[in-house]
Amino acid sequence: MDEFGSVDILLNNAGVFEPKSFLDHSEQDIDSYLSLLKAYFVMSQNAVREMVKSESGGSIINIGSMWALHAIEATPCSGSSTAKGGVHSLTKNLAIELAKQKIRVNCIAPAVVETPLFDPLLSPEQLNSFNSFHPIGRNGTPEDVVNTILFLASEKLSGWMTGNVLPLDGGVTSGRST
Repeated sequence: MDEFGSVDILLNNAGVFEPKSFLDHSEQDIDSYLSLLKAYFVMSQNAVREMVKSESGGSIINIGSMWALHAIEATPCSGSSTAKGGVHSLTKNLAIELAKQKIRVNCIAPAVVETPLFDPLLSPEQLNSFNSFHPIGRNGTPEDVVNTILFLASEKLSGWMTGNVLPLDGGVTSGRST
């Protein structure tokens, strides 16, 4: 606020992803996942307070997960999907609640994007093997996500969009060809 005078855009982007079966999750695991959801909630509250003060509206962009929309047997992740499903729900609820203040709220639900999130889980070769998981034939890139964020942040490009959870998944949630 001191530097820019207002808050126009909030990007909530935090995640933990550790494929683990439902019965293998500890309470500590769930607390960790839900603390991320809490952070999205609290950051949004803080940003909205400032957006409302300025009366110029704004855009909140949340990063959810394709796995919260579409379960995959090979990558069980009920813990992280529970939290990211909460992010999806928060997106829709805030979109309705904040529409009159001209605050748009949308969410991106990526599948496998080649980021450091996967470094502790997969070797580069294993990560490359997920290219075929996506019907479009490749993993996502940080640029794919950034371009979608820029689109959602722009009043000119997406000013009539709010409450959406956009799968950014190379076609995974559309179905499978094999």
